[in-house]
Amino acid sequence: LEITRSSKDYGGWSLFDSRFICHPGSKITINFENEGSKYSQENFYFKCSSHVELNLSGRNNIKPGNEYHQYVQVKSQNDNNKSVVDIKNVGRENSNTSFVGKYDVSPFSIGFDGEMSNANLMLTKNVKMHTRPILDIHTKEIQCTHGCTISNINKEHMYYLQSRGFDKDSAKDILVESFLC
Repeated sequence: LEITRSSKDYGGWSLFDSRFICHPGSKITINFENEGSKYSQENFYFKCSSHVELNLSGRNNIKPGNEYHQYVQVKSQNDNNKSVVDIKNVGRENSNTSFVGKYDVSPFSIGFDGEMSNANLMLTKNVKMHTRPILDIHTKEIQCTHGCTISNINKEHMYYLQSRGFDKDSAKDILVESFLC
C-alpha cells in the first residue's frame, strides 16, 4: 500500500483519523504534508501482525497562526516487523505544533526494528512546538531508536547564503526547503 497526501489550509478545523490493520508481509508507505489550519489533528494507528514494513514520512510546513497536532501509534504484535516514522515540522509566526509517537511492542514481537524521528524548526520566538516519543517495549530481542529535536535556523547558514547574494527571506526559504527534504 502506498499513500501520498497533501492537506492545504482552508481556514477551518480538520481531523484525520487513519487506522491500518497490517496483515503478515504487508508493506505500507505513507508520505504526507500539511500546512495546518485553525485547528488540525492527524492520527495514525497501525496494528502490525508479522513481517510488516512500515514507512511513515511527514513534511509539515505550518502557516503563521495555524495549529497542527499529530499522534502516531504503532502496535507490533508478532515477529520481525520494521517501522520507520520520520516527521518534520516547520513552525512560523504564532503557530502551534505537537507530535506524540508511540511504539507499543508486545512480548511476541521478537526482531522488531523501529526508528522514530521528529525534527522541528522554529522560525520565530513565538512558536509553540511539543514533541513526545513513547517506547512501550515488552521484549529484549528488538532494535529500537528514537530522537526528537526542536531548533532554530542556523545563523551561520543564514550568513553564508546572504554572503552569496541571497536576501534574508530567500535565504530563510532555502533553509526551510533543505530542512524539509
